Amino acid sequence: IDAVVVAAHAVLALQTIRSRRIDTQEPMVLSVGIIRGGNRFNIIADEVTLEGTVRTLNEDVRRQVQQLMHQTLRGVTESFGARYDMLYEEGAPVTFNDPDLVREMLPTIERVVGKENVFSPKPQMGAEDFAYFAQRVPGFYFFLGVGNKAKGITAMIHTPEFDVDEQSLVIGTEVVANLLLDYLRHHAQPAAGTNGNGIAR
Repeated sequence: IDAVVVAAHAVLALQTIRSRRIDTQEPMVLSVGIIRGGNRFNIIADEVTLEGTVRTLNEDVRRQVQQLMHQTLRGVTESFGARYDMLYEEGAPVTFNDPDLVREMLPTIERVVGKENVFSPKPQMGAEDFAYFAQRVPGFYFFLGVGNKAKGITAMIHTPEFDVDEQSLVIGTEVVANLLLDYLRHHAQPAAGTNGNGIAR
């Protein structure tokens, strides 16, 4: 059994999960990023390792993809008389912003940076540890623009050229500080013996 040939068929078959097995309206990425196998150019490899990632905005879809990967790999390997083992590591869950908290705190952000500088980006497939916190308590995740075309700071994140306009750090700190202060003002419980403004009655 030539494991390289089996792996090649497996990679192609896995792509049909996105194109044929999942609702096309559901955002989902399934990508094989590493193929590792064989140790000599003239020797048939008996084992190949594939590594990849699954990204989605729907936890149900993520579970469905895992099942479909098993079905697909089982079908491909059995057709060649081979076998497979799959380790599916659950990464960060979907990052979900609490709608009520966003509605409450959006005016704060608009006040600090100007309403014209606030917009809702399209959903993205990035994985964030923040999602674990948001599963436990209401939260929201926002992006801070750190580029500056006038200074030539335009490279995207995860690239060797990435840089930050450090003035954006001041703005980000101001936004977060105001979010915390406004949230505490909205939700603070009056101390006993005060009128709610901290003034003793």
